[in-house]
Amino acid sequence: MQNVSEFNTDLYKGIVAGLPDGVIVMTLCGELVMFNQRAELLFCLTPNDIGRPFAEVFPNLEDRGSFAGMISDVLRRCIEVKEISADYINDGGKKFKLLLSTGILNSNDETVMSVLIKDVTDSSSQSRFLSNMSHEFRTPINAILGMNEMILRECSDGQIREYAEYIRSSGKSLLFLMNDVLDMAKIESGHLEINPMEYETADFLMELWNTVYLRAKEKNLSLSFVTDKSMPKTLFGDVIRLKQITSNILSNAILRSDRGGVELDIACQCTDGSDANLVISVRDHGGEFSPDDFNMYKTDSGYGLHISMELIRLMGGSIDIKENSPQGLIFTVSVPQRIVDSRYMGDFEAMRHEQRSYSAQGGRLDISSKFKNASLLVVDDNIMNITVFKALLKNTGLDIVTAESGKACLELAKKQRFDIIFMDHMMPEMDGIETLQQLKSMAGCPNTDVPVIALTANALSGAKEFYLNEGFTDFLAKPIDSKQLNETIIKYLPNECSEFSESSAACEIPDLTEAPEALEETGGADSYADYEEYGISIADGLEYSGESMDVYLELMDMFLNNVSKQEMMEQLIVDCDIKNYSIEVHGLKGNARMLGANRLADIAYEHEKQGKAGNLEYVEEHWDELVSVWNETLEGFGGFYRSQMGDAADEDGIVADGGECFEVSQEDMTEVANLIINFETSKATQQLSDWLKKPLEKDVRKRLKDAFNALDKEYDEDKAIEILNGN
Repeated sequence: MQNVSEFNTDLYKGIVAGLPDGVIVMTLCGELVMFNQRAELLFCLTPNDIGRPFAEVFPNLEDRGSFAGMISDVLRRCIEVKEISADYINDGGKKFKLLLSTGILNSNDETVMSVLIKDVTDSSSQSRFLSNMSHEFRTPINAILGMNEMILRECSDGQIREYAEYIRSSGKSLLFLMNDVLDMAKIESGHLEINPMEYETADFLMELWNTVYLRAKEKNLSLSFVTDKSMPKTLFGDVIRLKQITSNILSNAILRSDRGGVELDIACQCTDGSDANLVISVRDHGGEFSPDDFNMYKTDSGYGLHISMELIRLMGGSIDIKENSPQGLIFTVSVPQRIVDSRYMGDFEAMRHEQRSYSAQGGRLDISSKFKNASLLVVDDNIMNITVFKALLKNTGLDIVTAESGKACLELAKKQRFDIIFMDHMMPEMDGIETLQQLKSMAGCPNTDVPVIALTANALSGAKEFYLNEGFTDFLAKPIDSKQLNETIIKYLPNECSEFSESSAACEIPDLTEAPEALEETGGADSYADYEEYGISIADGLEYSGESMDVYLELMDMFLNNVSKQEMMEQLIVDCDIKNYSIEVHGLKGNARMLGANRLADIAYEHEKQGKAGNLEYVEEHWDELVSVWNETLEGFGGFYRSQMGDAADEDGIVADGGECFEVSQEDMTEVANLIINFETSKATQQLSDWLKKPLEKDVRKRLKDAFNALDKEYDEDKAIEILNGN
């Protein structure tokens, strides 16, 4: 055992005594060597604790997520960690939220472990406060934007439309500011996470272009993206945060500039093997600025750029700001990424040209091939996934057979030869891997050598290698991209089955400089701003539905009518069936992502991760949060569905005289009114929405519809209460 008394503690005490964060040093055997004043106050330590085993001073070693449990685990594995979150409850019952960082130190041939403890309890409280406040702010802002959108759609007066455009622009800016405030709160509380994934560099740049192009055009500024000729096709990193960083910098450059233009240069510099630095430079040609202005950008850059700088730090990157002679600034960001596919990304200008053609044709550039005498088997327990799959291949001439379980797949595979089988991974009872293994081993089966493509919503780095090792021919990520699906079928379908003739190849692509504006006028992302309140991106949902509003609404209708899934999942929690819960929440995540309900998808993904880790405690603790966001999503989808269906939705549920109607009594309506009085407006709105989907007497339906509109459209709770109470 190490002699604690001989360890030179004076040196370390002198360094750390005045630090605002707590510091504890201990031997690798777990004996306390020293601690500073902040740790002493936080944990009520005394000089007598020097030399005592850690397990005696902090006995709760088995508590998951606790300070003692985490440090015990770090000691046992002898590893260094950076900023992990832990809870600590003192003797008085007060709960603290802590951030821990540990390091291994060597001194005089002796090894110790240091623990840096940052108390973020107040920051966590502030984060919750800001999160709640931001939600309160979003409700009226989205109401303003929604009503303003009606003005833009229905008003023909040019001056009024111009005023409305300013309202829309300012309102969206305010929403973006609220998102920045939330991110700042997450950063300060240590809850902002980096989530890397594989991404296509061309898609990354195209989304950036679409985000900032109109802003530049409104100011008569040129915008150009210059890509290095060796830019890799696929990288691995947090592309969501990377877009946020670059968009902030581009927007700032456009804001500064009154003439000339803004240029983005991007390159990927290999460092070691597949590791590389993604280097993005943004140049503007803003007006003159003084040394004080220049220093301001380097030290006080406002919310957007400050958040970008924090994100870059969390990603292990760097940012540099220089003068751009003769006038302007150059922001250069360097962020570590990993190269997944080193093939050249392609000509970005040509891609933009193709996108303009796509936009001009109403978002329906036909790239699907025609096939003959070809059959596919699609295996997925999620009916929504099957619906999308069939819709994306609607006009291809393919014979598409479906199975909703591994068992059903094996039965079909015995009877009929297929050209390709698409197999979902996560299925109950028998997952895709088990099904594939049985398929390959079945005697006399005509499909043992057929290409089997894995379908997965968890397409992280290494996914392709994983599925190839399990025996799959290839894999596709969900939500399914129509172009990738088309390319996969062409790749694996026998040559005699294909009549490959892309209609787009025969099209002459015109010069359509004004196409982005045309797209916006016919219903681009700005038309759906009022659904962002619910965490829903209508544009994303339409993209995953093959740009078909009919398919999107069909999927949405399925989602709206599957609320019984909540009860079933809650029962799985009660039964401690974490395995099947993980499968169900995996399906919820996929459906939500497919429909553009990104907020719900993100929370469901966290439940899935924790469920797979066997963390039932987390699932139980956060179930109410999931249900709350789920219900908000249903509310948003219900509003969108009704807005699109128009008169058809209004008439749905009205039956002729003598028909059987669903009965809603005055007592039922009074109960809903009481929900509103008790500030449970979401529940009230959902109940009204559920009733309006049923066959009702005409007068009852009108009354419920008026109450629903008072809540959902006019935000007038008093009016809704009066209608429901019959006043």
